[in-house]
Amino acid sequence: MASRAPVVPFPQGSKAREIDYIIEQYHKAHPDEDPEETRPDLIAEWAFEKGLWRRPPVDPVELLRRDISRHLRGVYFTDPQGREVRKNHAIFIEVMTPTGIKRRSVWKELFLSPPPHITASLQLRRRGVVRDAVQMDLDFKSYNDNNIFGATLLPMDFNLNKDIEELNLPTTYPDDDGDEPI
Repeated sequence: MASRAPVVPFPQGSKAREIDYIIEQYHKAHPDEDPEETRPDLIAEWAFEKGLWRRPPVDPVELLRRDISRHLRGVYFTDPQGREVRKNHAIFIEVMTPTGIKRRSVWKELFLSPPPHITASLQLRRRGVVRDAVQMDLDFKSYNDNNIFGATLLPMDFNLNKDIEELNLPTTYPDDDGDEPI
């Protein structure tokens, strides 16, 4: 059992290296704080005050594009059966931009989406769920093999059908007629 997992970084972009550097500098500047605990709120405030980070210039059109996508992703409505569902569904296409080919989203409303669009959108989201489950399983196994407490967590159940069924149960019930004791 390892006392502390060595950090072997995966190849990463300059933004990730910049964040790693800021975190490292924060921990060096605060040696009395628990090195096993990372508080993004404290690190961000400290790094900004020390001038280690400044917001890079961003194209306002790009900012608005991101905001529009976030907005579209967050719009829900109640369908005729009373279910709260996501209104807009995205797929990705490649488009040529002044800086090269970029992936861009195309959104369609749920009921107005032709079957190929909604199928591709749902599959895209399903792949995200699978990637999260695979990473969770790797983290789970690694914790069981390497944690400093010698603990072994119980196996994870990745069958979400029971969770989905439970969350689909009604949250309100008919009024009690008073015949049954509570």
